Amino acid sequence: MSAGEEDESREWGPPGQVPYNPQVHVTSKPPYSFSCLIFMAIEESAGKALPVKDIYAWILGHFPYFQRAPTGWKNSVRHNLSLNKCFRKVDKDKGQVGVS
Repeated sequence: MSAGEEDESREWGPPGQVPYNPQVHVTSKPPYSFSCLIFMAIEESAGKALPVKDIYAWILGHFPYFQRAPTGWKNSVRHNLSLNKCFRKVDKDKGQVGVS
């Protein structure tokens, strides 16, 4: 694998620990902040940008806990996107969609 290639089998996890397997922890909250979850979703996207609905879908697809969690987690995602300076809104009219 070259430096530019990504390992598709990689599981995200805290540095220096065994990779986190979301399928094992269906009922427990993942050990990541919402900022980290958002970053992981955007980082895995082809264009390094996603609309909010796709960030939700990525989180739901990778962390089954949120399928049964109260809907307030979506407010937390939006809150982090609007206040965290790591994320910026991209205008849709320029051909790019979402947050990067």
